[in-house]
Amino acid sequence: MKSRFIRYAIALTVSLAFASPGLAGEWKEAKSEKYGFSMSVPKGTILKAKEWKGGWGGLHANFLGVRLFGIAHLGKKHTAKEIETFGVLVTGIGPKHWKKIDEGRDKNGWEWFKTWKAVRGKLVVLGAYGVGPKGSYLLVLKTSLKSFNRDKAAYMKWYESLRVM
Repeated sequence: MKSRFIRYAIALTVSLAFASPGLAGEWKEAKSEKYGFSMSVPKGTILKAKEWKGGWGGLHANFLGVRLFGIAHLGKKHTAKEIETFGVLVTGIGPKHWKKIDEGRDKNGWEWFKTWKAVRGKLVVLGAYGVGPKGSYLLVLKTSLKSFNRDKAAYMKWYESLRVM
């Protein structure tokens, strides 16, 4: 019995050590009709509902070192500055660390959007915010710098998966 437990523990440890949530084939689409967004998440991620102050609500998860947030303020179209201010509260990273990746209009359901990346210490945060059909949105992915550097292409594809509806 003891040796079977030890073999199980070793197998589990080895599988977790080699688990890589950043691999492109290891992701799935997560969709929220209620909040009006979809994004890729590592396979096995379980999103949970959460309400934030000021009328913001959405889904969040922490799976194998990848933290995800899909947050909307339904019925209200905020300015970029208002969403950025809320984004600082969610991420804990000030706007001086946010580097713009892209921005645009009329794409993937967004009326307008901005995407950004922030690096602070050993943490990388990717994000998108803007306005769409149901209101204002903030979509965020946090991971370690090590994980980001190992699977950069897969993490950057996360941006392409973001949709609002």
